[in-house]
Amino acid sequence: MGAGFDSRAIRFYSPQLRNIKVFETDTVHTQNVKARQLEKRGIKIPENNIYVSIDFDKENLKTRLDDNNYNLERKTLFILEGLTMYLSENSINETFKVISGYPASGSLIVFDYIYASVLRREGKYYGEEAIYKRVKKENEKWTYGIEEEQIDDFLNSFNYSLVDHLDSLAIEKKYFTDESGTLIAKVNGTHCIVLAQKN
Repeated sequence: MGAGFDSRAIRFYSPQLRNIKVFETDTVHTQNVKARQLEKRGIKIPENNIYVSIDFDKENLKTRLDDNNYNLERKTLFILEGLTMYLSENSINETFKVISGYPASGSLIVFDYIYASVLRREGKYYGEEAIYKRVKKENEKWTYGIEEEQIDDFLNSFNYSLVDHLDSLAIEKKYFTDESGTLIAKVNGTHCIVLAQKN
C-alpha cells in the first residue's frame, strides 16, 4: 500500500511470487510514472502484479480492491512502508478496518510509523529535527503518529496481535552493530517498524 517505486513484485517474482497475486495501491499519477520508468528500462510488469489506483483520503480501499478482484478470503501480507504518517486519522481507521475485517485469520501486516510526539515537535529523538525539515522541504506533511507504548492497543483495536516491534535502538542493535558490538551507524529515532498477525 502506497507502493511508490517499490520493486518487490518484480525482484521476487521468480520463484517466490510467481503464483501469488500482488496488489500495489498508490495514486494513479505515481503508478503511471512508475510504469513509464519500467517500460523505459525494458522491465516488464509481471502478470500477477496488479496496480490498484487509490487516493486513500478520498476513496474506499475495499471498493478499489473489490474492483480489482482481490479475494477477501485469502491470507494476505499487507506492507505499508512510508505511508501511515502521511494519512489522516480517518484514512488510517478506514484502511485498517479493511485490513482487519476481510482477510483470513493468520494474515500479516508490516508497517512503519512515527511517534505522535514527533508531530508535536517535542524533539525527543535522534535525527528528529533534520528529518522534519527534510519532509517540509519536499513539500510533504506528516499527519499521523502513534503514542509511545500504545502500539498494542492500536493493533488490538483492529483485531491484530503484535509479533515484533523494532524501535531505532532495536534496529541499531540488530542491523547496525558489528561482531565486536560496535555501533556502525545511528538510526533515525522517529520511526518504528511493526509486524503483526490477524487474530
